[in-house]
Amino acid sequence: MTIQAYPTSAGTKFRAYVYVLGKLVDSKRGFSRKSDAKTWCEKVKLHFQNNSSVGKQEEYSFDDLVENFVNIHLEKKRFNTKRRYLEDINLRLEPYFKNRLLGTIKSREIEKLQINLRQGKLGFRYSIKSVNECISLLKMMLNKAVEWEMLTKNPALFIKPLKPEEAEDDNQTYQWWEKYEDAVKFLKVAKGYHLYEFYYTALNTGMRLSELIGLDRDNVDLESGIIKVRFQFPRKVGRLVLLKTKESRRDIRMSPLLIKIIKEAILKSSHPTAVFSSKDGNRVNERSANFETWNRIIKKAKILRITFHGLRHTFASHYMLQGGNIWDLRQILGHASVKQTEQYAHLSPLHVRPSVVSFEPCGMKKSYHLGLEKNNEKKSYQNHTTTLHRTAENADC
Repeated sequence: MTIQAYPTSAGTKFRAYVYVLGKLVDSKRGFSRKSDAKTWCEKVKLHFQNNSSVGKQEEYSFDDLVENFVNIHLEKKRFNTKRRYLEDINLRLEPYFKNRLLGTIKSREIEKLQINLRQGKLGFRYSIKSVNECISLLKMMLNKAVEWEMLTKNPALFIKPLKPEEAEDDNQTYQWWEKYEDAVKFLKVAKGYHLYEFYYTALNTGMRLSELIGLDRDNVDLESGIIKVRFQFPRKVGRLVLLKTKESRRDIRMSPLLIKIIKEAILKSSHPTAVFSSKDGNRVNERSANFETWNRIIKKAKILRITFHGLRHTFASHYMLQGGNIWDLRQILGHASVKQTEQYAHLSPLHVRPSVVSFEPCGMKKSYHLGLEKNNEKKSYQNHTTTLHRTAENADC
């Protein structure tokens, strides 16, 4: 039974839906009072329970619940919410409870599913947040089963979410890579993946994920070595959007090696305008870059787990560790206020101004020297080039 209010010129009215064993059997609108709608629902429900030939609760399976949940409940949800729920249902819940009668699902099985998802016994090791979201969805589905009279009691009712302190050390998420070698290891492994240039640019510019996805060729000046950050491509919007503040619309100077990487990305891109593209020719998929491909690289490189946004923190932190200026870093990151940038201030040992920080993959037989060009008296970071000098020849990674 579901009762919904809706506005009319004569005031608020109520619409009632009656479900019997998970199926919509009748609906009516125009009730002036909620109590009247409830009374009507109870009469209709009693009539169908006495006269309908619909099956018993024990005959309904988890597959039947999934079908009703998708066709009835998810139809009212937003596209992104619906997509996220369907992913949990199709990849994690339905394979685990396939063909199971709802009445046979017990609390201990749901707790076992919770543990298996966390420990990777179902093929992939999920974060605590992902496990809690999955179990929360299952709890919601079973609540709907009770509401639709497909089940008498929700077995997940008393299942508690996992706590953050229960996370194992080897799966803990850190904010940034304090060790330079971790960044180098990451790039070395990423070189075997389609998104290598994408990750390399993120780590060497500090650009946000949406800014990299929205980077077009028109905004890259290879001759001057400048990336003009003007647009972003938010997943929820699904199109290019001009960056809101003048501080976020900025120019970033590239190192010679980054220019080479960008050229390779443009040649490889099959999108008509974007610098980076996925294998299917569309712009880079945010979920793939931030979750699927990302986790495979982190696991293979055997380094500390950070998020994609952690590349931005890693760039900023090492920029300051190598003698960067906080005011220039604010310009590079596009912060609206220097207060946002002050979180990196304690890392700076000097007040020189490198405008480029380079993380080089292992095997690059080049040596870089930390120093400023002759025009270093100019105040703007765009007017001079500084490169991090690190000898990577025969580096032990």
